[in-house]
Amino acid sequence: MTAERIRAISLPADHPYVLAITDPTAVEILPAPGDGSSGADAVVEQFLIEAWDEDQAADADLVHVHFGFELVPLSALERFVAALDRLGLPLVLTVHDLENPQLPEHAQDDFARRLEVLLRHAVRVITLTEGARAEIIRRWSREVSVVPHPPLGSDVAEAVVASTQPPGAPVANRPSSPGAPVAARQPFAARRPFTARRPYTAGILLKDARPSLDLAAIAALARALGTDPLRNDDWRLTVIRRPTVRAGRESEVAELKRLLDRSESADVEVWASMSDRELEDWLARLDVLVLPYRHGTHSGLLDLANDLGTRVLYAEVGHLADQRPGTNLGVDFHDADSLRAGLHAIAEAPPLPPRSREDGLRLLAEVRDAHTRLYRSVAARRAKTPAAAPAVTPPTATPPATAATATTPATPSPADTAGAR
Repeated sequence: MTAERIRAISLPADHPYVLAITDPTAVEILPAPGDGSSGADAVVEQFLIEAWDEDQAADADLVHVHFGFELVPLSALERFVAALDRLGLPLVLTVHDLENPQLPEHAQDDFARRLEVLLRHAVRVITLTEGARAEIIRRWSREVSVVPHPPLGSDVAEAVVASTQPPGAPVANRPSSPGAPVAARQPFAARRPFTARRPYTAGILLKDARPSLDLAAIAALARALGTDPLRNDDWRLTVIRRPTVRAGRESEVAELKRLLDRSESADVEVWASMSDRELEDWLARLDVLVLPYRHGTHSGLLDLANDLGTRVLYAEVGHLADQRPGTNLGVDFHDADSLRAGLHAIAEAPPLPPRSREDGLRLLAEVRDAHTRLYRSVAARRAKTPAAAPAVTPPTATPPATAATATTPATPSPADTAGAR
């Protein structure tokens, strides 16, 4: 006898990460009610419990929150979790971020308070690495399950899209990813020559200069590549940015552009948008992807780059080191010796084989199975007893409550979030 599908309201629902972790034969994803609009208002609206259709809520087995809550007023989040308790709807929370890359450093305390509201009421908590799990236990005394980031490359994404289509339906290109069909493209390993060569290529995805990006670190890298002995190794740095940048960072980006324009080792490319396949093609041709972050927790870009056979040089923040131990290298971008040593080590490292499609599908199945088993456990618990919020020990050093920051970040796109790219 086939078990009934678990019905999960997912916030968000239509997102590459959510599609990747969901086995559609075992789980039905239900969106929160909304008016179909996009942008920050739609992100906030899904948490406004007053707008929910209680009949729809009654059809669900659980609610799973991933991201977007950083935009929601603290009082609205409190009402949200209180209403879930009243409705007997268990809350599952995946902690993608302990420091939110979409928010400036001065807004992180407000983010932590919002996260704590959800942690206090969640019946099950998931995160992506053992390091993040240890931090959550230390700060909030919550038990946490670790489920790694699913592979999101186009080859594996085809299987994700196919699994959501009716039987016999043709597999279309991945939504929001224009370009040649996968069958018409050579495998990444065949297109990238894994041989010692010059120049070495480093890439930074600046995009719109979100708050977590350390522009001074990028400048330090550009200066380092223009000095001996790195200049003799003929490094090339490519920085990809968008035509517009985040409000408040215009002067910083302009100053960085002037420095990069003067550099003989750096190139700046302006892209209005970059499809998933274009991003993958670019990543696969790099020797190293550089993540010059000043705060953050995890990086979907790191996982994607490694899947494509590209190593990562990252700032030692958050739990990036726990994502692919032994594969990438953390450095202090503001320490010239550390930066030079890191670049030299990357240049001397053996080629990193791309993840095979078969291995990607195996990992995808494991991630989906872990979520399905967790969902079934939560649904079974709900069937026996009403959902109740577990006890939680408050953090030892929680700052006093303050008004929410007046800075409202642009709504993260799938390619901007920690759970995706």
